[in-house]
Amino acid sequence: MRAISGLWRWRHNPLCRTTDLAEAWVALAALLLILVVTPVVGSLVGDLAQDTLQESVRDQRAARHLVTATVVRKLQGSQLDADPEATTGRDRRTRVVADWTAPDGSVHQGQVMAGLDTPQPGDQFKIWTDQQGRTVARPLDSATAATHAVLAGSVRPCWPSALSRAADGWSSGAWSVAGTRVGTRPGTRRARTGAGPAPAADGLTALVNPPPARTLRWTGRTLREQNPRTTRWGHINAMAQGTVQVTHTGTSRWRRRTGEYASLAAALEAATDGDVLTVAPGTYRENLVVQRAVTLRGPEGSPGSVRIAPLDGVPLTVRASAVVQDLHVEGQDAAAPALLVEEGTPELSDVRIVTRSAAGIEVRGGARPTVRRCTVDNPAGIGIAVLDGGGGVFEECEVVAAGQAGIAVRGGAHPRLERCRVHHASGSGLTATGENSALEAVGCEVYEVRGSGVQITGRATAHLTDCDVHRTTADGVTLDTDAVLTLADCRIHDIPENAVDLRSRSVLTLTRTTVRQFGRNGLSVWDPGTRVDANQCEIFDSTGDYPAVWVSDGATAVLDSCRVHDVPDALFVLDRGSRADVVDSDLSQVRNTAVSVSDGATAQLDDCRIRDAATGAWFRDHGSGGTLNNCTLDGAQTGVIVTKGADPTIERCTVESRRRPGSTCRRAAEAPSSTAG
Repeated sequence: MRAISGLWRWRHNPLCRTTDLAEAWVALAALLLILVVTPVVGSLVGDLAQDTLQESVRDQRAARHLVTATVVRKLQGSQLDADPEATTGRDRRTRVVADWTAPDGSVHQGQVMAGLDTPQPGDQFKIWTDQQGRTVARPLDSATAATHAVLAGSVRPCWPSALSRAADGWSSGAWSVAGTRVGTRPGTRRARTGAGPAPAADGLTALVNPPPARTLRWTGRTLREQNPRTTRWGHINAMAQGTVQVTHTGTSRWRRRTGEYASLAAALEAATDGDVLTVAPGTYRENLVVQRAVTLRGPEGSPGSVRIAPLDGVPLTVRASAVVQDLHVEGQDAAAPALLVEEGTPELSDVRIVTRSAAGIEVRGGARPTVRRCTVDNPAGIGIAVLDGGGGVFEECEVVAAGQAGIAVRGGAHPRLERCRVHHASGSGLTATGENSALEAVGCEVYEVRGSGVQITGRATAHLTDCDVHRTTADGVTLDTDAVLTLADCRIHDIPENAVDLRSRSVLTLTRTTVRQFGRNGLSVWDPGTRVDANQCEIFDSTGDYPAVWVSDGATAVLDSCRVHDVPDALFVLDRGSRADVVDSDLSQVRNTAVSVSDGATAQLDDCRIRDAATGAWFRDHGSGGTLNNCTLDGAQTGVIVTKGADPTIERCTVESRRRPGSTCRRAAEAPSSTAG
């Protein structure tokens, strides 16, 4: 300011230099900025802070709840502490162990601060919790937020002072140069003009570089010293272990900033839709709830370096259309899933779940996630559970171990699986149960499971395309109680029991599917109303002594353009009401009987070819019948056997045998007339 006051007085002085005039004008500009521009900027900053703080107030009020806690016991040696959220220091608190019930109905117990001077067991007091019952600080009130906004707007900006100091430095620098030219006054350390450095011992000027000034930057909660790892925009290139970097991306450029937080919960609370949370490597003992459309990810190039591993509860809950990437999730609660998706359409990718939980991934309600390249290792429960109307798409995911089913669908859920693998499950590989439940799988593989590879029950439906089911301990595919399943271009093999077993009014459709290397039946069809339709399928290479296709108890089987070969028996139809319709199919390399009909069942073969069988067709019992129409029996030791009481019709058939003529068709006893062409 003295530069302004003295400018007029010594403007014509010979010692008045250009730098003096510049200093004076800069000082005058700084004064005008302080008097005019600063209030306007302060008002804008205050309004911006007010909007942000009031939004935080609303969010906290919606997420935090005041519940009643009951004292269990007072902790020994606990000190009275002031409530950090109180407006004064008079609100003293005592640390106790208490019980409380969360807003979602769950019961909790833990150490909390009670506003009681002498707490006794059974005393009640109020605490703040979130929806799941985790203790939180009391929400910010509107008055305090407004006060903070006023303080933010009233702080004097530093740039007018910076201009003034720059002018002073400019002038001092000029005086220093002049002083070095004139010299210093004897017996002093200061130049006659200016404020130049002290001379060296030899009379020359010593130029000393001062230590670099310390630069502080805003990191969301505290001021941190700037370091060489920090980019020009304030982003940290290498974070400390256990910190979370949040890139806040608001619609206004004034709101874009980067902050670091010591916990994931604090970072998630501060983040808003569109923000990116980059988690530094480390282990986080936190139960996380993602309620905004943020991106939560681990560091690039370090898969598995971020571990979410709380001691109990759900480690990670997603309730928004968020993006979760490159995390390692561990759970220990046998009553809760490790990763729970409840709402939204989130994207989960490259997440590895190693847990002993009720489920590795659980999707429920209206959630429709997209899950890519995720791995589940859960030897204590279900690998992936989709429940209660949930859905979503699972791409290239793998269940490497499951204590129950690998993937379970129930309660009206309907997920889609693409190129997924399920193995080493103690239960079924894929299971769907319940009315309106539906499962769609494309290009998936199920193997090394102790239960059935695929199990559809209770009016559920499923559609599998280009899938492999093999090396199971139980049946390959099981249908029960009005289940509906379609298998297209699938491969079922290396099954010690029935390759496909369906009962109780279930319906199965097979198209271009191969069934091989099975220990019992390739197709086992039971009960009235149960039906299988096979088109262009192949059933072969049996490893046991059972028929390839078994139809009984009133069930129906239709084989169209199919091949059955290298089996002990090709087709067994038995029991009244049971029926088999075989059209344009090949039955060959049959060690015993190609077609066996008994106990009042019916079999109709049209345009079929039976080759290299011990017996071509055998109608065994009273009431058993059917039709052989335009069929060829070639290389059979015995063409057709009709037992007394059976009533088949044989029309336009050709019977050829390597044995002597006349021995290929015979009656076991008197029977109704039959013809062999």
